[in-house]
Amino acid sequence: MSTLYKRPDSKYYWWTGRHKGKRIHKSTGMTQKYRAEKVRAHIDMQIALGNLGEFGFTNSQPTLLEFMNYYLPLISERKSESTYSITRGVLRKFKSYIVEKEIRDLLDIKVRDINGYINWLNCSPKTKKNHVNILSLMFDEAIRDEQIKTNPSRLAMLPKVEKVIRHRHLNDDDLSITFENAGEWELYFAVLLYTGFSVGDAAMLTYGNIDFSQKVITFKTIHTVFLICSIVVCLILVNSDIP
Repeated sequence: MSTLYKRPDSKYYWWTGRHKGKRIHKSTGMTQKYRAEKVRAHIDMQIALGNLGEFGFTNSQPTLLEFMNYYLPLISERKSESTYSITRGVLRKFKSYIVEKEIRDLLDIKVRDINGYINWLNCSPKTKKNHVNILSLMFDEAIRDEQIKTNPSRLAMLPKVEKVIRHRHLNDDDLSITFENAGEWELYFAVLLYTGFSVGDAAMLTYGNIDFSQKVITFKTIHTVFLICSIVVCLILVNSDIP
């Protein structure tokens, strides 16, 4: 079954259909859809009669760039604006790569080309992985369209994504700087350091929770008892009116 579609690099409607299992494309030369539909019907009839020469079909296999031009408008019609924008950006980069490497035909793209594209990209490993995922979706569509049999992106070797350590333990220098400039927050920081309380627990702490003789803090609402060191006890007494 043939269909009509628009290409971003052409003002005309394009016809696409199958002949002997191969997808072929042809400009209708029409900018109005109802006229393009008439051309579509004519092409369908001539192909059914085997008159391929009339339309100049010399190669039924689209080039990689031709398939990309077919795929991008499809994404625009079927997916969200955000998905379309991301796909367009990835394909623009991929186009620069295949032009530079002189990769022409869709059937020519191999796993090593995708691995080469990964190395060619100048971005983080996570972004490279996203690029490969977008390309993989495009090659999946090519498989559904019976243009290729395997998806080269699925066999590519993705770069290792290093886990970023966002938090680390405080060292002696960190603690020294913190307490030297703590000011009125010294007691608060000391409670956090010597008890292991969360910020929320420390903020809810009252004198009623503290047993100074036993050196323990009790949160009755959660039935938990915490031992506290002499340093914290002294700081609390210094900063309170308790005799």
